[in-house]
Amino acid sequence: MSTIARSLVRYGYAPVMLLGVNGAGIVLAASGYGKAWLLALLVTAIALSFAAERVLPYRSV
Repeated sequence: MSTIARSLVRYGYAPVMLLGVNGAGIVLAASGYGKAWLLALLVTAIALSFAAERVLPYRSV
């Protein structure tokens, strides 16, 4: 995997998850959107976590 992708995951994962996903969840909940939108956001966050793990594994096997 390229060095740029690894750097993006290393330094961008936490801000995206904390500010982006949590912020989107707060906006969705406060705006009165249905729970299906929150479920879609959760699935997106899980998919993002799996993709980040593939790019930059916690422990190489």
